[in-house]
Amino acid sequence: MTTIWTKLALSSLLICSALIIAAADERPQEPVAVDIIIGAELHPDSSEMDPEAQWDMEVGSIIEMLNRIDPLGLNVTVCVTGDYVNKIAGNAMYKLYVTSVGSKYNHELAVYGMTSGEELGTMAYGDQYSRLMEAKRLVESAYICGGRTIVAKGLFPQSFSASETTYRILERIGIDYIAVYQPEILNQPGHEDESWPRPMEGYDLYTVPISSSGKRTSRW
Repeated sequence: MTTIWTKLALSSLLICSALIIAAADERPQEPVAVDIIIGAELHPDSSEMDPEAQWDMEVGSIIEMLNRIDPLGLNVTVCVTGDYVNKIAGNAMYKLYVTSVGSKYNHELAVYGMTSGEELGTMAYGDQYSRLMEAKRLVESAYICGGRTIVAKGLFPQSFSASETTYRILERIGIDYIAVYQPEILNQPGHEDESWPRPMEGYDLYTVPISSSGKRTSRW
């Protein structure tokens, strides 16, 4: 079985993509397991927009993607920054939308850092710890009382920036895995086993490889 992790950009979001369809078409004789990854973060220019435009850019685009993805029965990991959960644009509370996304059983909510563009790997222990703890708390707060409880088990660090300090903190706060980027090697001959999560040597964590196929398609 082949696992494909791939992404494309929509606005400034880290988005998973239509490349999976092309890749699957190339090898129809083999089943393909796909986990779609969508990054929910605030756009750097959104503060200059009116509330409706902010919502359309930062939330509406994700709604549109999920409306297309969910009928396919695929699993989706939505990576959310802490400040995204906190944002209110006009009368719209982003937390309510995150809660709706997390309530679906084919959706996983993961931590995407506290803010867009942060570089955890360059920060001291105290700065990383406070940001990661708060981001995890905010993501996990997005649930309906009496409904599905959210437990964030993964970290998708901004720009894949992390350090040994990050790994120690993740162990301490109960994160099970961290995403790492491996460009255009998954699904290549000799690299098939590298597409699966694997234990991180020296830490009680798993690494989840993220890659692109190196191909483009207009189908979506």
